Order: sequence, then C-alpha cells, then structure tokens
Amino acid sequence: RDIGGYTGGPHTVWAWDNSTCRGATLASTTFTVQTPKLTATVNDDRSVSLTLANGPSDWAFRIHASGTCTPVTGSATVTGIRGYQAGAYPVAAFEDGACTTYLDSTWFTIPTATLTTMVDTNDSSVDLRLTGGPTNWWYRINAGGPCTPASGTTVNDIQGYISGPHAVSAYSDSGCNYHVASASFTLPDATLTATAHSNLAVSLSLEGGPHNWWFRINAWGTCTGTTGRGAGNIRGYTGGPHSVSAYSDSNCNVHLASTTFTVPTPVLTATVDRNDWSVDLALANGPQNWWFRINAGGTCTPVSGTSVNDIRGYPSGTHFVAVFPDSNCGSHGAIAGALFTVPDATLTATVGAGGTVDLTLANGPRNWWFRINSWGTCTAAPGSTVSNIGGYTGGPHTVTAYTDSGCNYHVASTAFTVP
Repeated sequence: RDIGGYTGGPHTVWAWDNSTCRGATLASTTFTVQTPKLTATVNDDRSVSLTLANGPSDWAFRIHASGTCTPVTGSATVTGIRGYQAGAYPVAAFEDGACTTYLDSTWFTIPTATLTTMVDTNDSSVDLRLTGGPTNWWYRINAGGPCTPASGTTVNDIQGYISGPHAVSAYSDSGCNYHVASASFTLPDATLTATAHSNLAVSLSLEGGPHNWWFRINAWGTCTGTTGRGAGNIRGYTGGPHSVSAYSDSNCNVHLASTTFTVPTPVLTATVDRNDWSVDLALANGPQNWWFRINAGGTCTPVSGTSVNDIRGYPSGTHFVAVFPDSNCGSHGAIAGALFTVPDATLTATVGAGGTVDLTLANGPRNWWFRINSWGTCTAAPGSTVSNIGGYTGGPHTVTAYTDSGCNYHVASTAFTVP
C-alpha cells in the first residue's frame, strides 16, 4: 500500500492482528522519509530557477502568498521564472497541484539595478551605465524605440536623437519585456549656422548636435551626410536665398535644426574699349578670387579683385565670357556670364596716280597701327585715314591693321597693287 503524507525524518510502524491495534504486536519496523529541500537561484539574467531535492517529481510551487500555484511535472528543477522586480520573495513547494500539502519553502532576492545616463554636450551623444543588472541586457529609448542589446555595464556614444527629454529603460531579455531599471536624459537644443562666403561656397556649423548628421539644402535637395561639427566648401547654388535643415538620420526625417543663407548674385559686365578694342571685365557680388573663360575653347584665366582690363586678341564678332569660382572653370558651373562684341572693321587701300597709297580703317579702333607686307615696319596711324604712303615698288602688296604698337592684335587686312 502506498502511504503518503509523512514529514521528513524517521518513523516507526507496527503491525497487529486486530483492528484495535492493541495487545501484542506481530512485527514492527522503521523507515525514514527524506526531508524535501527547496532552493532558489537568481541567475545573471534575473530569471529564477527552483530545485526541489528529496521531493516528488510532480509537485507545485507558489511565489508569495498571493502568487499563482504553478505545477511542475516530471522534474526536480524549474527554470526561466521571470517578471519579478527588485526585492525579496518567499517561495514554497507543495506535493499537490492545489498547493495544499506543504513540502518546503525558501526566499530569493532580485537585486536592485540602477540605470544612469550622461549626455555629452559636445556632440549630443548619450552614455548609459547599468549597475546591479545582468551582464547581457537590452535597452529601449522612448516608447517606440528599438530593443537594442548591450553587454557589460556601459553603452557609450549613442547618437541620433533630437533635442528634448527622452526616457530609457533596461531589460533582461531581447524582447524588452522584463524591466530592470529606468532613467531619462535631455538633449540640448541644436543650432545650425550657414555662411555664404565671398567665393560663393557655403559652410555649415551644427552646435549641440550629434557627430554624425545629415543636411538638406532646399526642400528638393539631397540628404547629405557629414561628420563633426561642420561641413564646408558646399558649392553649386545660384544667387539668392536658400533654406537648410540638419537631421540626425540618413533619410532626413529626424529634424535637428534649420536656418537660411543667401548666396549673392554675381553680375559680370564686359566692355569693349573703342580706343584699342581691348576688353574690360567687372564682376560685382562675386568672390575675391575668380576665373574666366572666353568662348568654349578659351583659357581658364585667374583674376583677383573685382575687375580685369586690357584683354586683347579677339577678332570681330560676338564672344561669350563665363566666370567660375574655381581654377578648372567647370566643376561647379559658371556663376556669371556676359557677351561682348568686337566690331567688324574694314581696311581699304587706295593707290594714287603717283604710286602713293591711302589707307582708310572703317569701324575700327580709334588707335591703330599698320604694317605693309610681313617685313614692314609697325607704324602708328594718326586717324581713321593715312594718306600719301609712298616708296613701294610696282606690284602687289598686303597691308594689315592692328590694335597695338607691336602689331600683334589683328583688326583687318587688305591688298593693293602699285602700277
């Protein structure tokens, strides 16, 4: 017969030949019931394991008097008991599933964990420190934040959060279900400064923001990443006002700060000097150092200041001059442009009866020089007409007008024949 219900320790049993259990005994013996022993272990992940030694394989336990009676089947150990906050808890083991037949009890203590935060005002990064918590843990910043794993006691350089208050909690599981500790932190307001420089480049400076951040210039601009406190040499924006915003994410969704900047509108003026057909360029609202190119195949030429004068060597016709902010005249596009027109001059040579020659320059520069034949002398012309040029042998000759005393810059040419 299976007789149960006896406490741990030694017991004696007698047998009689009558139902009154009186008189002489037939036999007797002793037996010892092993004392059930309940132990509770708090694991590193703050879960609790219970082990019932010297007890039945089917048993039940209850944590705290108001807890649920939980059955255990076929095992002396139950693990993964979770959901208890810091503090001491009594736990009792029972022989039956209704928690009426007591076996043993003990206590377990969930340690008190402390979560602290520290904000680095230089880059708005956040450091977390968990004291008294599990070795491997998870944290969530704000209610909708991701459940992020951590190991050890600290997590450093957390970035990407906007200015203002934020709540953070530590958990003992990857689903962020079992709370360990909570804290909060406040990020300072970020300030974005934009400066348009004289070379038309723009620089940005973000104070009180993260080290890694993104910006967008104008609503249709590209979301561009940068590191540190600033971004410089931003080019390619036309003259006029522009808006710029800083963000903490690569999709430019989490806004940090905004500002505006105005790129001055450069204005180029090209003037042809009627005296010598040289060209003068003047750049208003432009950079101190700039480059220009006349026509598509022209040379990229540097200028310092607001103007350049006495540009020579361009033939009759219309020419386009473009201004650039850099020395390769093209990578960032022209910032200004203008047209100038060199007049279409006509040189006429008339041979007189005595073999003398008269030259007339129509629609040419006021000051000009001429050379008759390629070996001739470069001679200044006193006005639009030069008369009575003599000394040339019979036969054909060429004559060319120039804008300079070295006869380098061509204006017009013609030919004449001395009888």
